[in-house]
Amino acid sequence: MATAKELGFQAVMFYGSMVGGYDAYNVDPAAMSRCGFTDYSEFLKALFTDIQKHAVEKGWIPYFVNLCDEPRDEGLVKSIANAEAYRKAFPKGPPFFAGATSVEDVGKDPGHFQLAKALHIPNLNGHSEASVKAIHDAGGEWAFYNGGSRWDVRRLHVQGGQAVRHGSSASNWHWGSLMGDPYYALDGVEDDYAWCNAGPDGQLIPAIEFELQREGLGDYRRLLTLQRLAKEKAGTPAAQAAQKTDRRPPRLLQARSART
Repeated sequence: MATAKELGFQAVMFYGSMVGGYDAYNVDPAAMSRCGFTDYSEFLKALFTDIQKHAVEKGWIPYFVNLCDEPRDEGLVKSIANAEAYRKAFPKGPPFFAGATSVEDVGKDPGHFQLAKALHIPNLNGHSEASVKAIHDAGGEWAFYNGGSRWDVRRLHVQGGQAVRHGSSASNWHWGSLMGDPYYALDGVEDDYAWCNAGPDGQLIPAIEFELQREGLGDYRRLLTLQRLAKEKAGTPAAQAAQKTDRRPPRLLQARSART
């Protein structure tokens, strides 16, 4: 943590608990009983209160403990109960608890929305403007993971604005994928989104995702400029054309941006 802080990191995500001896992804009554507790939230409060005390003493940057990984069906029910126990122990944090999930349609998928509200900051894979708004309206935050394209970055800013205060516009394992061979991925798509690859001389080679992020942020700035000028020049033919362009479907905006 001291090294991460020295290098300028603003937060750290633990994929799973930083603590051994109990199951962070599910309510673990056996671990609770071994420690002499009968209420799971009280068990968690005692455990992480000591950790947070240590974090303050050592000057840790904020840390987020991941509690789930895209749970579904019975796993979703268990993840909700688990996340709500952590939220009861620490209503606002610190410490902070996160989880990987998706919330695309609140009405059709109330379970994942309930999970997102229980977490301090859900890391959303599938999501929509409406679901992000619902999380905001419920007083929640969110982060985005599992994508690194130019369009993903622009969409994040258009939909989320300043919502991601503690998260990243990318998933939390990007640097970790350097532990494998970036040119021969054996599992998943993590290596495709790696920020850097390891060169033969031991140096890090920035991936093309950096350039795609720059382009995505540029797209976002142009859209904001277009929106501002359209308001300032309201009623003019150019402003009307700009507003019409701004309302085009995302695919048309993406294609137009790519051409220019």
